[in-house]
Amino acid sequence: MSIDNKTHLLRREVLHALSECQAYALPEDVLYAQINAILDIPITPGEVALTLRDLQRHAYVDFESPPLGGPRRWRITDAGRKALLQQDPP
Repeated sequence: MSIDNKTHLLRREVLHALSECQAYALPEDVLYAQINAILDIPITPGEVALTLRDLQRHAYVDFESPPLGGPRRWRITDAGRKALLQQDPP
């Protein structure tokens, strides 16, 4: 699988996983485990973190940091929901 195809697939799966959570913010480590279980290609935590930062740059996702520490908790934004409905989101 080419890097571009893998990146595109990872972006779509991250948006899809977060959209399934509705308003619940999903911890990054749980999101990584979920994405790795869904995809049939190996994904590293670094690839998921990079994808999340890229999606955040497009305002498709946002995060909150737990007050007592721990992994960031991510959720999809309205813009992310719209992008997910498109055939080919960035």
